[in-house]
Amino acid sequence: MTQIEGAVLSIAISTAFELEQTCFAASLAGLYRSDDGGQTWRSVVQSEERIAIMAVAMSPEYVSDRAVFAGLSGGVMRSWNGGETWIASVLPPPPPTVTTVVLSPSYAKNSTLFAGTDADGVFRSSDRGVSWEAWNFGLLDRSVLSMVVAPAHEQDELLFVGTPSGLFRSKNGGRAWREVDLPGGSASILCLAISPGFANDGLLYAGTESHGLLVSKHGQQWSSIGADVLKGSINVITLSPHFPVEPDILVATEHGLYISHDYGDSWALWAASTGIMALAAPHGLSGRKPILAGLAEGGVRVITMSNRNS
Repeated sequence: MTQIEGAVLSIAISTAFELEQTCFAASLAGLYRSDDGGQTWRSVVQSEERIAIMAVAMSPEYVSDRAVFAGLSGGVMRSWNGGETWIASVLPPPPPTVTTVVLSPSYAKNSTLFAGTDADGVFRSSDRGVSWEAWNFGLLDRSVLSMVVAPAHEQDELLFVGTPSGLFRSKNGGRAWREVDLPGGSASILCLAISPGFANDGLLYAGTESHGLLVSKHGQQWSSIGADVLKGSINVITLSPHFPVEPDILVATEHGLYISHDYGDSWALWAASTGIMALAAPHGLSGRKPILAGLAEGGVRVITMSNRNS
């Protein structure tokens, strides 16, 4: 068993998690894999020095293709065998730090994924991460904090990027961007979560540093929700994997974990845990199912009903 060191910034879970229990954790000290649902971990990047991994993402077809991608300073690493071996792709110089990696929901068909960076905006790959090109026309703030791709991206080409100065939307797969007007003016968008049923319900959630939690229909008509309960910065948002059938949302704030079972209309404290930088709810958010929480102090905590306030 390996102890995860460094702040855990990202957790990725297999689409077949219920069967194989595989997940990855990206930390400032490396990249780790678990095959027992987060109970034990092992390092999958061998190096004499610690390598800070800022983001990790798994293929929607991980069961068959075993593809994993990791963002770090200078580029994106990719693996075709579940993290056993890695190949690095370096972004154009001066190479930025990759802060987030997201795959097209139709990745198996179009081989497309996106990387957000700390200073050079968004890069796109259409060959499974082998080569990359910048797609930033209209992206006024190129410090990317968060990014989501619409579930029907193959048809609508929608994706959203959160930056320190606000939210940007692309309707053509990232070729051009336009800033989105938010209530209360500019806001630092720390995290984003998009409904799997976005094509029908249009629900997009944005966690901000100082404007609370925002929700929108189709990226427009934004409104603040949970302002009476959710105080301070909204660091992470995770939706039930069965959303919107199960309208459950969990958010991590600087004061604890809060849950909603009605699309965000009402909220309750779920756990007093703080310092959470990443979340995953592979079994859903109803009942007594465990969640995975990446901690700023290092490590991944499996939180259950029995230990959530310890």
